Amino acid sequence: MSTPRLVSPILDGFQLNETISCRSGAICCAVTEQQSGYRSVLKVVSIPASDSQMDALLMTGAFTNRADANSYFKEQARSMLNEVKMLRHMTTLGGFTDFDSVQVIPADNGCGYDIYMLSPMRESMQQMLQKEGLTHLEVLNLGLDLCAALTMCRHTGYIYTNLKPGNVFRNGQHYRIGDLGFLPLSSVNRVPIPERYRSVYTAPELLDGSRPMNETADVYALGLILYQAYNGGKLPGQKDIVGMLYAPPIYADYEMAQIILRACAPDPSIRWKDPEQMGRALTRYLQKNGMRNSPIVPPILQELAQRNLPAVEEFLPEYPDEDTQELEVPEETPRSMPTRYASRIKSSRPVRRKRKAPVRKLSKGAIVIGVLAVLLVIELIIGILVLSRSKEIDITSFSAQADGTSVTLFLSYDGKAPDQWIITYSYGAESKQSQTFSGSQITITDLSPGEEYTFTLTSSNGQTLTGLTQITCRLPENNE
Repeated sequence: MSTPRLVSPILDGFQLNETISCRSGAICCAVTEQQSGYRSVLKVVSIPASDSQMDALLMTGAFTNRADANSYFKEQARSMLNEVKMLRHMTTLGGFTDFDSVQVIPADNGCGYDIYMLSPMRESMQQMLQKEGLTHLEVLNLGLDLCAALTMCRHTGYIYTNLKPGNVFRNGQHYRIGDLGFLPLSSVNRVPIPERYRSVYTAPELLDGSRPMNETADVYALGLILYQAYNGGKLPGQKDIVGMLYAPPIYADYEMAQIILRACAPDPSIRWKDPEQMGRALTRYLQKNGMRNSPIVPPILQELAQRNLPAVEEFLPEYPDEDTQELEVPEETPRSMPTRYASRIKSSRPVRRKRKAPVRKLSKGAIVIGVLAVLLVIELIIGILVLSRSKEIDITSFSAQADGTSVTLFLSYDGKAPDQWIITYSYGAESKQSQTFSGSQITITDLSPGEEYTFTLTSSNGQTLTGLTQITCRLPENNE
């Protein structure tokens, strides 16, 4: 990898400063325009990444001489320049931000090329995740903006494979992608993601480069970014896998956690099939929950208790055990000291004991009345819990099977079923339709072949449904 230098004309009048990041084949440095003091970021990508790559190609017989190898590296440099043009084109469409200037120069040793890319110094999402104070609205806007950008990229025939917080920048109230990482959609299921675009945000099945890229590579990276935003800046690891999903991010509500966990599921078959589908889910979340510009904080303990009691215990403060060794403290104990600790502190002053007041005994009648009052309160609490629980139905399974112009929906659940279920469905801009049914199965007919329908399940008497209540299903074409 070449050492950055002040090449002309791209860096005329600039001064090289500190190194920001360095990885195989690429290095980022801060540069300052001497006249104005304006700071920018210089990214230098070396092709090949090191001299050892050239030696390896010659030793393995991939090329017979350095001239042939240099022709190969020239094609790689040309491919990267095409990506630069693609980034410039995507900037005009929205969702991306371009480099200020780009220049290609021959490598110092005469074999290979160095690509210099200059961009303004901007705050990246990586820096924002390391700060406190991100709001629900900011992260929701981030998800919607990136879904739109990735969808637009696909509509132009490419998939973006280098999504990570360091490549995402805030532009006013919006978020933009500002680096290379474009691969043709025709490469899906044919070639792996290039090594220079692999990171901790790359889907686990694609990390070692042994498997070809799949259509969920961008969705996984976006899901992981949102997971990190709702998990105190921390990414999930292998120890956080519960069943087929990661454990929910600790600061996300139930609905947002569902969206995120489906996006970054370790199994690609569970993920949203594309960023457009994920964007629709985020839009529905926004329509249902509104615009909350409050800081992302842990969920209410009561809500956690209803979902998962052990999760509540993780948020409770840890107090010393009862047999903790007594502490020596000064004579004046601060008034702010919690009562639970004050009882464990041994003061150096002599303790003046007070005479205990005589204990008054309760009559048998008072004891009976007290016991009855306690029992009445317990029965009241149990009644409230049973009543509230009876209004909830846990949907344990919701699936669809398409056949010609009809779709059969299968349902399983825990709890008391309503008199009737309501199923609402539509596709595209078509107006929504609904049907009612009872039991655990319904067949909907007269649907349009080749269209993707979204089916939403509700109850007729206002009972709350938890679990999976919405699925999508594409009908086969007439000739399938």
